[in-house]
Amino acid sequence: MSFDEYLSLFEQCGNQPFIGEASPSYLWESGTARRIKAMCPHANIIVILRDPVERAYSHYLMDRQMGSQTESSFLRAIEQDLAEDNPAWWQTHLYVALGMYYEQVRRYVDLFEEKVLILFFEELRIAPQLIFERIARFLDISEEGFSQVDGTVAHNAYSSPRPRHALVQALLAQERFTPWRILPKNSREILKKKFFLRTDEKPPLMDGQAVRLLRNAFDPDIERLEGLLQRELPELRCILET
Repeated sequence: MSFDEYLSLFEQCGNQPFIGEASPSYLWESGTARRIKAMCPHANIIVILRDPVERAYSHYLMDRQMGSQTESSFLRAIEQDLAEDNPAWWQTHLYVALGMYYEQVRRYVDLFEEKVLILFFEELRIAPQLIFERIARFLDISEEGFSQVDGTVAHNAYSSPRPRHALVQALLAQERFTPWRILPKNSREILKKKFFLRTDEKPPLMDGQAVRLLRNAFDPDIERLEGLLQRELPELRCILET
């Protein structure tokens, strides 16, 4: 996609004071911050971080739901992820790599300095309106625009593929499966929930051994991030070892 084609995605936005988009890949991919700076040097960057253990578990559940992860044990899935020699977007699961926040955040702080706002998922979950107010102050816009936003609704809640449809669900997860992609998004979601997914099933357990393994992997990186941001980050240690 060319830069002009990218800009065309925002043609319907009108004369809004700020126009934005969101993608977790922008934080992880090492060259993205530099490209954003080159193309949009005055961009405002908002980063929302989640306890990396909780993030890895949520990522694993999403993969299970989509059919791209067949391993029923979260611990074994993490062990397999750690054993990957060349972690890459769309090629490996990145359960651990995406939770190593220090280098990801540092790239943006180095380039955009005070134009970076760091928020935390735990705060958004507990007090969404306070987070919306912080965003409004950061962008210097009215808070009224956030008054109608319901921050209590949980989107993409856990569901699992129905056993006889697991293979179909894996196929539908593929971006290039054209017959599925041409359907309107709302129609796709209704079909998935009605025929391919179970919403009455509890998610696999996050066992203590997996938590300990991930805590040992993430804690040194969190300490480096605390040094960068010059504050303690209990928001990234919500799930403790058991």
